[in-house]
Amino acid sequence: WEGEGLNEKGVDKETGKELISVSPVYFRPAEVESLLGDASKAKKLLGWEPTTTFYELVYDMLRSSFEEVGLTLPSFDECMRRVSLSPADGRVQKA
Repeated sequence: WEGEGLNEKGVDKETGKELISVSPVYFRPAEVESLLGDASKAKKLLGWEPTTTFYELVYDMLRSSFEEVGLTLPSFDECMRRVSLSPADGRVQKA
């Protein structure tokens, strides 16, 4: 990593090629420090239960970002193995 704030970027040590940089395009007009949702009301009133885990959500977001630049992300199970988690740890357990 080089720089700070808006000038921060990730650079490949071997080639010197810039791989990633900060983009103000993704800033929110009124950014808050912490966003925290609470689904308890939906669970209580609607009987709603999540169908996607946090790990599955992160995987879907990464897969989409990879595809935008022509890359292929390994399978969900392979990614979970690489971070030393069982694939079952990251899936919604069906009752």
